[in-house]
Amino acid sequence: MSAQETPALRSRYGAWAVIAGATEGVGRAFARSLAAAGMDVMLLARREEGLKVVAAELRAAYPVAVETLAVDLSTLGSTAAVMAALGERDLGALVYNAGSDTAAARFVDTPMADWASLIARNISSLTSLTHAFATRMAGAGRGAIVLVCSEAALGGADRVSVYSATKAFGLNLGESLWAELKPRGVDVLSIIIGATDTPTLRHLVSQKGVDPDTLALAQPQDIADQALTHLHDGPTFVFSEGGSSGALGAARRQHTEATSALMATFYN
Repeated sequence: MSAQETPALRSRYGAWAVIAGATEGVGRAFARSLAAAGMDVMLLARREEGLKVVAAELRAAYPVAVETLAVDLSTLGSTAAVMAALGERDLGALVYNAGSDTAAARFVDTPMADWASLIARNISSLTSLTHAFATRMAGAGRGAIVLVCSEAALGGADRVSVYSATKAFGLNLGESLWAELKPRGVDVLSIIIGATDTPTLRHLVSQKGVDPDTLALAQPQDIADQALTHLHDGPTFVFSEGGSSGALGAARRQHTEATSALMATFYN
C-alpha cells in the first residue's frame, strides 16, 4: 500500500500514533506506514539506539514529528511513563506490537522470572496502556487501536505455552474492546499473523539450526499495510498474502457480535 493509497488516518483518528515495539519488524513497518499517512509518531522500545535509527529514517522520509521513548514494557510504571511523555497530545492511534517470543522454550525448562517478564509485556502492560488510550479516545469520540496478535493465540502447542496463552488474552481483549468502543467512534483491530521475517525470528531459528531463508515468512510491511487498510473491518483480521481475512475473521466477528448481543440481554 503506497502513501497515496493509505486512508486519511490523521483526519479520521487524530494527530499522534504510538507504536510499541517500534525498532524492527512489524512495529517498524507500522511506523513507516503511519508516518507516510501524515501522522506524527512516538516510537516505544527498550533500546535507545534502535529507536534513534528508526526515528532518523522517518524524519528523513516524511514531514511529520517523530519522538522516541525508551521504555521497558515489562516493568511496573511503564504506562505512566508513556502517558506522561504524551501529555495532552491528540492521540489518534495505538499499535501494540511488543512482547514477541524470543525463546521458543518449554515451560518447565524456563525460569519463572522469564515467564513473568513475558506476561507483564503481553498482559499487564497491554491492558494498562490500552486502557489509558481507550479512555482518552472514547472521550474524544475517535481513535484506532491495533493489537498485533499471533496464530499462537488460536491454540496451545509445545514450546509456546505461556506465549500462546498471553496472545489469546490479547486477541480476546481486542475483540471485546471492538464491541465496546465501536459505538463510541473508536476502531479496534486485532491482526493475526504467522511466522514473519523479522530480525528476532531470524536470530531465533538460526540458533535452532534452521536456515530462515528456507521458511515461508510474511513481510512486515505487508502486515502493517493490510492492518491499516482494514482498520474498519474488525474485530479480527487474519493476515494473508491475498489480503483477505477469510472465514476465520468472519467467524470471529460473528461470535463477538452474537456474544455481545447475549451479554446485552443478560445484563440489561
